[in-house]
Amino acid sequence: MPYFSSTFFRSCVKLENVRIKLTEDRPPVNITSPGPVPVNLAIGSMKIKRDENGILYIQPSEGKDDENRRTQDNSCHHDRDREILSLQLVMQQIKMDNDNLKKQLVSSKENSESFRQKTKQDQDVLKACLKAAQDDISILLEEKKALLDTIRSLQTQLTTTSNQKNVGNR
Repeated sequence: MPYFSSTFFRSCVKLENVRIKLTEDRPPVNITSPGPVPVNLAIGSMKIKRDENGILYIQPSEGKDDENRRTQDNSCHHDRDREILSLQLVMQQIKMDNDNLKKQLVSSKENSESFRQKTKQDQDVLKACLKAAQDDISILLEEKKALLDTIRSLQTQLTTTSNQKNVGNR
């Protein structure tokens, strides 16, 4: 009786661009039935591993396309991470700008209210000055009228007195 080892030789086989045609070789059940339909396999890339227990593992191979895809994925992830970081920085800057603009808006509102109050006070002072000036003008116009009346009266008296002297000198 031959001796078989319970441990198997570990191995790994990589297959690329392999075409296999599987045909069933058992005889048909009925003579009139059609023959078996072959199964055609096209394997682009595959890896077959056998461990110490003799179990076969069939896995897709990591070929150049997979490495390129993984490199591209890593590059895409790296680009995406950079873009996310860039967008986070932009968002932080926008938030800071927004906070500054809010502060400026509050300050502008306070300044505007202060300016409005000062303008109202100045307007009230100017109205009071205008009223006082108008009152002074009214008083001065009345005094002017009184003085003009006095001048006319004095001229009339002077003319009358002159006429009387001239009449008396004749």
